[in-house]
Amino acid sequence: MVTKDNRIVAHGLAGIQHVFVSNVWLDPIYVAAAAGLSLSSSTNLVNTIFIVSGIVTLTQATRLVKLPIIQGPSAYFDALMISAGKTGQLATAGGSILLSALIVFMLSVTGLINKLIKLLTPAITGTLIFLVGISLSEFTMSEFLGGSPGDEGFSSLSTLTLSITTAAIVILLSIFGKGFWKHFSFLIALIIGDLLAVWLGVVDYSVLSTKSWFGLPQLLPYGAWM
Repeated sequence: MVTKDNRIVAHGLAGIQHVFVSNVWLDPIYVAAAAGLSLSSSTNLVNTIFIVSGIVTLTQATRLVKLPIIQGPSAYFDALMISAGKTGQLATAGGSILLSALIVFMLSVTGLINKLIKLLTPAITGTLIFLVGISLSEFTMSEFLGGSPGDEGFSSLSTLTLSITTAAIVILLSIFGKGFWKHFSFLIALIIGDLLAVWLGVVDYSVLSTKSWFGLPQLLPYGAWM
C-alpha cells in the first residue's frame, strides 16, 4: 500500500482486497455466465485460471518483475471466448489463444517484442482498453440488474437494493473517505454487500457444504485444440 509520502508498506488487508477485486475470479465467472456454459465447464474454467494465475503470479513476483502483482486473465479475449462458448467452438478458441501465447513467448525470447511495443502508442492502447470496456458494459449492466429480462429477481427491489448499496459504498468512501475507509472502500463494500445479500435471501452458501473445496482442472475438457 502506498502512503501519503509515497512509501510502500506491507498491509495484509490490501493484499486481500487486491485479490477480491482482481480479474482472476471475475473474468472466468463472467465468461462462463455470458457464454451459458454448464456448471461442470464453468467449474473447470475457474479452476484452470486460478491454478495458472497462481503459477504465473509466483513467477512474476519472484523471478521476473519482482513486484507484488496478481497476474490474471486478460479481458481482451473475453469476446472471443463468449462467442466461441455460444457456438460450441471453445476448443478452437483455446487453441488460438495457446498459439498466440507461443508467438508472444517467441517474440519475447528473441527480443523482437521490444521493437513492436514502440508501435503501440498511447492512442492505440487507450483505444483497445476503451473497446474492452464497451464490450463488457452490457454484461456489467445486466448483472447489476440481476441477470437477463425474464430471470427470477431481474430488476427486483432486493436486487436493486443490493447493487445500488454496494456501488454507493464504493463511490462514497472513495470520494469522502479518509485513511482506512478510503483505502479499503472496495473490500468494505464487498463485505457489506455479501452480508446484505444473505439478509435479503439473494444467496445461499449452504451448497458449499456439499461441494469439494479443492479440485484440479480437467485436461482438454472441450476437446482437441485444433
